Amino acid sequence: MLPVAPGVSLRLGARWDARVGSDPQPELTELSSVAGARVVAWHSLVGPDHVRLQALCATAPSDRWVPGIEEIVLDRAMALTRRGVPGEIVRWEPGAVRAAPAGTGSSFEQGFTGGARQGEGSRAVRGRILLGFEGEERSALLCSVLCTEPAVASAAGSGCESLVEATALEGELAAPPAPGAVVRGLLLVAEHPRPVGAALVLAAVTGIVVLLQRRPRHR
Repeated sequence: MLPVAPGVSLRLGARWDARVGSDPQPELTELSSVAGARVVAWHSLVGPDHVRLQALCATAPSDRWVPGIEEIVLDRAMALTRRGVPGEIVRWEPGAVRAAPAGTGSSFEQGFTGGARQGEGSRAVRGRILLGFEGEERSALLCSVLCTEPAVASAAGSGCESLVEATALEGELAAPPAPGAVVRGLLLVAEHPRPVGAALVLAAVTGIVVLLQRRPRHR
């Protein structure tokens, strides 16, 4: 179990005597563009038969969350996860996005499989992206799990398959947050552009009138 937030852990399926890998914690410059985002956990495990399991979790404010955006978030996380695959990727097959109830809240997940060419050999690739929410502020919690192993070992009986299938977010997850006021306004405009657009113009004009009325008069 890898603690990732108060009351929430990432369950890793590593049942073998793994050792922590020597890979340094990655510098995710992509997170610098998201206000309040930070890496909360990073783990690299190496097991028998050259099986390598990497897990990274990050949190970020969810004030701009809207239903359906989970597919965009998971797709972006998938693209970043690809960068951690050793060698040249020759096959990449993302799975479907699934909503997975967990604990008191819910989470979303998307698995993937693939293959990579590294030196004279090839490696099988398997992993999962998990998205949940935690805490009173329902901050977004995103975890990426990547497992690679020699293709020969995978064909004989995938160690990565059992490891990734056992991966899950566990603990006191919160329900997805309701859309914020700004996001709700944008959604309303999208659904009813003319009446809402007129209302927004009216509100803007009213605000200008109020400001003009409160402006100090020159004598």
